[in-house]
Amino acid sequence: MTFEEAKKRPDYKFVLNGIESDIEDIRNNYMKRLYENGDPERGIAILEIGYVDIEVNLMTYEQVGEHPGDKRPIINYFSCIKCGDNEDDWRSDDYVDHDINVNWESDNWAEQLERDMFEALDKYVAENGYSYDHAN
Repeated sequence: MTFEEAKKRPDYKFVLNGIESDIEDIRNNYMKRLYENGDPERGIAILEIGYVDIEVNLMTYEQVGEHPGDKRPIINYFSCIKCGDNEDDWRSDDYVDHDINVNWESDNWAEQLERDMFEALDKYVAENGYSYDHAN
C-alpha cells in the first residue's frame, strides 16, 4: 500500500496529540519540561490504519538512566495492534525499529512525520505479518 492509498482509507487517522508543544524544545535539543524522574511523553502523535497504529514517544537520555542531567530528546515509535472489533481491543505490541526521518526545523515537520510514521508502520506490519483489515 502506498501512502496516498492509505490516506484514502476510511479508517486512516493521523493526529498530533501534544507533540506540537514540544517542537521548540526538540529543535533546541533540550527538553525543558521533561524531568529525570518524570514520565516520558507517550502517544504524542498517532497514526492509526485499521487494526494497527504507530505512536510517537518522547523521553530524554536522563530519563532512561544513561546520562544524568542530559535533557536531549529521544524520539521513537511504538506500535499497538487491535485484537478484536471493539475499541477496548487494542493492546501494546512493541517498539518499532526505525530511524526517524523528519527535519524538525522545517515548517512542514508534521507532514514529514505523518509520512515517516506511515513508512515505519507499513514496514512493521509486513515484517510481523499483521493486517490493516482484520484483527491481529
